[in-house]
Amino acid sequence: MHLSFSFPSCPDFFSRLPLTYQTGQDAVVRAQFINNGVLSNTEDSNFRAVSDDWLVFTFAHDLGTVSVTATDPVIYTVGHARDPPIQFIIANNVYQPRSVYFWGAYSSVANLISDSIGDYSDALRPLSIRQAFGALELTLSKNSDGSWNTDDVLEGDGNVNTVYVIMPTWPILLYTNPTLAKFTQPPVATN
Repeated sequence: MHLSFSFPSCPDFFSRLPLTYQTGQDAVVRAQFINNGVLSNTEDSNFRAVSDDWLVFTFAHDLGTVSVTATDPVIYTVGHARDPPIQFIIANNVYQPRSVYFWGAYSSVANLISDSIGDYSDALRPLSIRQAFGALELTLSKNSDGSWNTDDVLEGDGNVNTVYVIMPTWPILLYTNPTLAKFTQPPVATN
């Protein structure tokens, strides 16, 4: 497991508010924190099934003295970026690699995170809406010159839009952004 922390909106994050992380067996990592109050900033490179010595990823943030007086908020953004997330089968059983949609608007994951954190602090949305949108994975294809083809947008997750996954999200998609609902249909019609 390779860890990458990005704090684009606060470059002096570690000096102001200590954050430590650790991956490893659950009992070992928990004991590290209980006994020391911090994690060791180490990564377990023994790749295995999650239930083999119960692999965990943890982080600890020292909030200092907690009191009734308000302080600066601490915002965490946890996500994953994989590329390509799927290979879509097009005509003649040709595999087309699909890339995550944000590459059409952002030049780096750090830029996406920075924008996401800024948006989050301005508009808290109900959890059900976040879950519906979090389940979408919009993808792009590339043009022959390697540029992003933003006219070729599909929604695709590991299940490639199975109807039982798409249909429960339709009410929220139609209400908030009907264009997103449109993107869910071509894979269903094609496959």
